[in-house]
Amino acid sequence: MSGSMKPYKWFSGTSGWIHELLAKLPKDMQTKIRSWALFRPDDINDLYPFPRNRISYPGVERIKGYRYPAPGSRPKVNVPQSESDDKLYDIKYFDHDTRRRPAEVFSWSPDFKRVALPDSPEPAKLMGSPGNKNPAVLAYDPTGLRSAMSATNQELEKALDRAMPNHNVRYAWQAEEEQIVKDCEAKGLPVPPGKRAKFAVPAMATQRRW
Repeated sequence: MSGSMKPYKWFSGTSGWIHELLAKLPKDMQTKIRSWALFRPDDINDLYPFPRNRISYPGVERIKGYRYPAPGSRPKVNVPQSESDDKLYDIKYFDHDTRRRPAEVFSWSPDFKRVALPDSPEPAKLMGSPGNKNPAVLAYDPTGLRSAMSATNQELEKALDRAMPNHNVRYAWQAEEEQIVKDCEAKGLPVPPGKRAKFAVPAMATQRRW
């Protein structure tokens, strides 16, 4: 028997005289009887596994209900505008994936130089399909990169050249480079590549919870 049930529910089927008797008792006496007769006298959900309809909790704003606020009353979604509606369906990534196309390859291991291939006077030939020259694809994309069957390495290289970054990158710790080296040498630590970043982490991220 749960705790939020009214007294008349404790003894269903009676004539109601028990309810009238309990109603005349003082509040503290009613609380003692509830604690003795009920399994969880303070359970607001009557031991149901889910809240009842239109239930309200003390100190909590009333339950808004399903789908609140209504989707029709919400602000409109900010959809980015494009010069061409056709670009909305152009979701490919490989034609501007410059991260996988580094200009130079660096290695922290000196052994890498021993197995590195010598510079070739002729660039390596890119192997791949020559493209099927599908007129249906070339009509809306002359490069042919919108379809895997019509894409070619030559057009891919041209697209990557246009997407390559041309800005001068400077690290945030570059002005403190000498100080970082001095601190590491004074502490007997190896010099790291860069500086340890400080991230904005909420305080609750370091608190233990069970």
